Amino acid sequence: MIFSRDKFFDQPINVLSKKKEWVSNVLHYKNIPSGEYLKAYDYFVKNGGFDGATIVKDLTDIQGLDLSALLHDYRYIVELKKHHSWRWLFKKIKYDFEYAKSMELMGKGITIPYLRFIGLLLSTPFYLLLNRK
Repeated sequence: MIFSRDKFFDQPINVLSKKKEWVSNVLHYKNIPSGEYLKAYDYFVKNGGFDGATIVKDLTDIQGLDLSALLHDYRYIVELKKHHSWRWLFKKIKYDFEYAKSMELMGKGITIPYLRFIGLLLSTPFYLLLNRK
């Protein structure tokens, strides 16, 4: 996102490997399937480009990493590229809603996640303009 930069994945690979275990443990503890989160984690270890949560930066699950934002960014970068036209728009809305749901499952309340969802919905026209081909 514009004006957002996260340095979590700038750490040495041995530190990131250890923190991946932490991610797995947090997800296990919260009874959340880890597959897609760990896939997203591996993607950003390899490719970088994770910009973190925009605006609210203090909702981390492990120090310096918001897992809901991790998965959401991964879906925007990797998954949305696979879709075009209206299907893209529906997928974006689906991923935005799942982002809010993920935040709720991570224990971040109900208000903030769904306010973010509304913000993401309102930003859709601007996102379309910035990312059109």
